[in-house]
Amino acid sequence: MNQENAKSKQIQAIKTRLNDALKAEKMSINQLTDAINDSNSEIKVNYNTVRHAFDHTSDALDLTALIAISRYLHLDTGLLLSPPDTVYKTLKSVTDISSSGQFTILNDDKYKGKYYGYLYSANQKSDTIVHFELENESTPEGFASTLFYHGRISHVDGRVEESSRELYGTPILHTLSSNVFIHFTNDLGDSFYFYFSRQWFRSYTLYFRKGIVLTASSIGEHPPIVQNFVLFARKLSKEKERYLPGLLGTASPSFTIRKDDVDDLRASEPVVADFFKDFDYILSHNTSTVYEINEQQILPSINKHTMDRDTVYQALCLLKEHALEPNRIVYEDNNDLAGFSKTFLQRP
Repeated sequence: MNQENAKSKQIQAIKTRLNDALKAEKMSINQLTDAINDSNSEIKVNYNTVRHAFDHTSDALDLTALIAISRYLHLDTGLLLSPPDTVYKTLKSVTDISSSGQFTILNDDKYKGKYYGYLYSANQKSDTIVHFELENESTPEGFASTLFYHGRISHVDGRVEESSRELYGTPILHTLSSNVFIHFTNDLGDSFYFYFSRQWFRSYTLYFRKGIVLTASSIGEHPPIVQNFVLFARKLSKEKERYLPGLLGTASPSFTIRKDDVDDLRASEPVVADFFKDFDYILSHNTSTVYEINEQQILPSINKHTMDRDTVYQALCLLKEHALEPNRIVYEDNNDLAGFSKTFLQRP
């Protein structure tokens, strides 16, 4: 096939896809032209230019019209411009597919703005806490989120330097469960999947959320790693960052802690000493080498004769930092388990 024929075949394939997309929307070319011009798109089009984009009798195809049509119909441009023999079921972009049925793009003014977050390093052998900023804003293309991740790199000579990355995503609301998820990515191949419950605000804007984040481990064969994150409207002071490990641990609301660690904390932290003084009658049962601490037992027992709720949470955060439960879950491949599944579980 010569160059001219290949060019014509490609353009005709694009026009076929545009016609399929327009048919799926049940719109006419006139309706599409008016809709584009009435939208907030910076690109305005005329009827003849749009009509040529759908006309198979010529290879005329205006680039700006193609961009305007693709944006308005939320088409996947990678698929739209793919080779002529590409097989597809839908031309919709991933964002638009997610925004159908029980899923919609979160567009809540109470969630707009810049927030400050914390999570553990993706190196499961490190207890380093990484900070990030999450910014939600309205754009001409819709509600969008940007993640500014401030990781660190340790060099062989002992130097540690910051490695900041910028990732982009669209906040999607799962209306059935009232949860929000955002898949952040960038051109470098970084990927973070945030998931948290949606909270409805009337008088306030978002001021705190806790959720989970899924990403790849930064060491070994990079298995998936799941952990908690916390998000605040205001950046924490250095003094209050000491409570972050207790917030980020996977142990909640019940956790165990060695008695030796409890004794050390009681001796060094007055708030922990007061905590055990007030709630010893709950905590001392069946204690041998470990304490079992359950918030659901502690919190309902707060009264005017004990510590206030904020002070109780200070103590719980300090205790949780030493919990025996892991602060991250790493899903590494287990070859022995795979062999067991193959040689025993799946055999008749």
